[in-house]
Amino acid sequence: MNLLLVCPSVHKDNTKRIKPFWLPPLNLAIIAGLTPSNWDITLVDENVEDVDFTKHYDLVGISSMTANSRRAYEIADTFRRNKIPVVFGGSHASVCSEEVGEHADCVVIGEAEPVWNNLLNDLANNSLKKIYKADLKVSTNTFGKPRRELYNKENYLSINTIQTSKGCPYKCSFCSIASRFEGKYGMKPLADVISEVEELADKSMPIFFVDDNFLVNRTRSKKLLTELKRLKITWWSQADITIMNDPDMLDLMRESGCIKVVVGFESISVGSIEAINKNQNKIEDYVNFVKTLRNHGILVNSSFAFGTDYDNENVFIDTFNFLKDNEIIFATFNILTPLPGTQLFLQLKNENRLTDLNWDNYDMGHTVFQTKNINEQKVKEGYDWICHEFYSFQEISKRVSTLRNSPFEYDQRLIMGWNLGYKRLLDTFGVFM
Repeated sequence: MNLLLVCPSVHKDNTKRIKPFWLPPLNLAIIAGLTPSNWDITLVDENVEDVDFTKHYDLVGISSMTANSRRAYEIADTFRRNKIPVVFGGSHASVCSEEVGEHADCVVIGEAEPVWNNLLNDLANNSLKKIYKADLKVSTNTFGKPRRELYNKENYLSINTIQTSKGCPYKCSFCSIASRFEGKYGMKPLADVISEVEELADKSMPIFFVDDNFLVNRTRSKKLLTELKRLKITWWSQADITIMNDPDMLDLMRESGCIKVVVGFESISVGSIEAINKNQNKIEDYVNFVKTLRNHGILVNSSFAFGTDYDNENVFIDTFNFLKDNEIIFATFNILTPLPGTQLFLQLKNENRLTDLNWDNYDMGHTVFQTKNINEQKVKEGYDWICHEFYSFQEISKRVSTLRNSPFEYDQRLIMGWNLGYKRLLDTFGVFM
């Protein structure tokens, strides 16, 4: 039995590829790990390689986000014309199952781990169902082990990605995780996490713990970080601003090899934060947050979203100056995007403000709804400006040079490389995806 697992390209047609690319599709490697040994598995990441439509497969599995769903449909339709069954999963399939179902023999809603083997058994018995959906509580707490040997590692800067938890307790209106997991948070057993770390073939590159909010459970997090200390690794992940209130955990983070933390500041406007329901963020804490983490030897990768109803044309220069004043080394920028299934999407739909339902443009780099204080074109121009300015060679060099006076020892070559990697994404694709 032959199984093809595909990650469709997230970028536009006729756009050149970046190789090595950032990171491989961990979700597909996890699905491969759940698949019985009688299946021969091919994993194709279209961001770095082509799909071979001439080969025969007994099943094709496709996982897509909203931004690459059109390309996913093209791939699926091609295989289905050749009478090869196609199963869809991923965030877009979970919230647009009816639309996705027009291009698939079956759709997995939510997490695939609890239902994947049932799906394969049904396929073998010619009784494939149109929809597979696991109980949310079960799926949030069910984890698979990835088959990383299926990656073509030369195509990536690193294949060191590990998932230790699912979900997030917060309910930000723009976040697909909030709508998908409904505030639930599941955790992989610590022994399994440590085993995955120990089994990584090359630990010279930092490990990315891909969790949407890595350090939610403080007691569990401290146990994990204590275990990581003895493994002599470096790592980075995503967390929320409240971690600044636990100095003991910050010490453990640095001692266990943490280099940077990605944190969604989203905006320096109180009105914007309230509008997107990111109530855990207190803007008056931002400066102290950056200083506190720097005092523990941890860098901040802040993320911002532009285009809220409270933004005006000064938001771009004000955000740029905030980043410079606080010597923030990394930042990612997005145009506020109402992904289907989110509260923001429903709000804007009810207000008749959605202006673009071309999913290609839901890549965080296009304005797809009617804005209020800035017109859509000005949002796009401001986004392009701050991306270009912050990731100019001059600004990158200035930022990285500030680390020379730090009492902590940083791998400046790595940090420069990460900055240049962001610049390369922006110069090539115009977005951070």
